[in-house]
Amino acid sequence: MAKTRNNVGVTLVEMLVVVGIITLLAGFVVVLTSRMDHQSKERELAAVFVLLKSALIEYHEETGTFPVPDPNVAEEDYDEAEEHGELMYEKLDSVVASRQILRRVDASFIKGDASADDPLNVYDSWGMPVDYLYDPNTKNFPELRSAGPDEKFDTADDISSKDR
Repeated sequence: MAKTRNNVGVTLVEMLVVVGIITLLAGFVVVLTSRMDHQSKERELAAVFVLLKSALIEYHEETGTFPVPDPNVAEEDYDEAEEHGELMYEKLDSVVASRQILRRVDASFIKGDASADDPLNVYDSWGMPVDYLYDPNTKNFPELRSAGPDEKFDTADDISSKDR
């Protein structure tokens, strides 16, 4: 009488299929996690923009105008975004009601040390300075702009307070 043997081992093909499925699932997890991280940073930035807009409104109610950029600094020059933001923060900090709103901005978005003569500034979720754009001739509400995830201004992923 002949005996039949049952192979209970795993073949190489079966092992490769399992590894392929696990790799595919891991890829989905990485993509979804990355997207959720990006959305979370955008929501954090939107909250900062809301606070800054409120501070700008308080500043306007107190002074009758919005902080006017330095005429020696080109407004549309994104290399000057840090200087634009420093000026905005300094002006908002000079008005009591605006200062109280600025204190509600999470400290992780504020960089600088006023005691060391290093001006304070607001930074976005990706560590880049928030740009402040205002043209006093148009009388429009100022625009706050973030370079976005690619950390470069004037690209498709820029985030603006006007979009919100």
